[in-house]
Amino acid sequence: MNKSKILLNSCKLKNGQLLPQEEISVSKLESFEQDSPLKDSYKDKIKNEESEKVLFSIQHEIFQNESKTIQNQNNSKCLIYPNPLKELRIPFDKIQFILQPIQREGILQCQIRKIAIQSSKQNAKYELTMFDLPILIAEKIQTLFKRKILIKQSGLNYFAGKLKWDIFGKNFIFLDHKVSPKKCSSINMQRLCTGGANYQKTGKKKPHKIRIYLPELNSNNQMYEYRLEKCKYFDSKPKYFQEFQNREPEYNPGAKSFVLPFYNRALIASSKNLQLFQQGDNKIIFLLGKIEKGVYNLDFQWPILPLQAFQIAMSCFVSRASD
Repeated sequence: MNKSKILLNSCKLKNGQLLPQEEISVSKLESFEQDSPLKDSYKDKIKNEESEKVLFSIQHEIFQNESKTIQNQNNSKCLIYPNPLKELRIPFDKIQFILQPIQREGILQCQIRKIAIQSSKQNAKYELTMFDLPILIAEKIQTLFKRKILIKQSGLNYFAGKLKWDIFGKNFIFLDHKVSPKKCSSINMQRLCTGGANYQKTGKKKPHKIRIYLPELNSNNQMYEYRLEKCKYFDSKPKYFQEFQNREPEYNPGAKSFVLPFYNRALIASSKNLQLFQQGDNKIIFLLGKIEKGVYNLDFQWPILPLQAFQIAMSCFVSRASD
């Protein structure tokens, strides 16, 4: 099939209606109670978790209908998971596609999968897919003097963008596919900043505060051009940028942990599970949820670009790699 004419469906319908969703409250615990029913059923999954010192629990609750919302006391507002896009046209030129926002109505459901490596000397790689179609591959490069993730177009190996971070894994900057100002005299060919992130770590037993900064879009849905003469990490919102913040979980006294609904998009508790929203908007703009070892659901909607969504996820992987 010609990839330039692909029409893909994002969800299945039954009798003309969306299937009911499942709400999953994901929590992180240091230990299980002896009589916990989760101890045996998730014993195998626990062995494969990122840290053997921390055990997790998962609590399930079924949605009554798709319009049900969850009251978040920390944000003092109801946040809604939008309806997923039913179809999407992906052109052959994926570089242009990832730098354009998707349609305004609906959330795009994607997936990130960690690529198996043959040797410990190889760099960690992650692949972004949309409707099982490979779009982008990210490769983490971290040495004594270099800390960056290169993003390339899947299959063709074309450079698509990258992100860098400071030595603490706290402040990030996102860049597009163009050339460094040091290597190019033409201003039109110099790379642009596609955003940045700031992670405020508050301890292992408390939820982190996350701020994502992305350039504003003009009336033509074009990203504001923000050029950098040298790499500057983001610790606050620059001018002409919009800010997104994480939805903070609520403390559950019964579970003795922080919990957050993930609408059946996260099946395993993880410190990398993340939801973003924007002040004044009651919709979830971005969601990252772990479903199995090395596999994550990545959902986002307008005004986030596909490249920016992948960069946000990669920054989360770097910042919370040791959690």
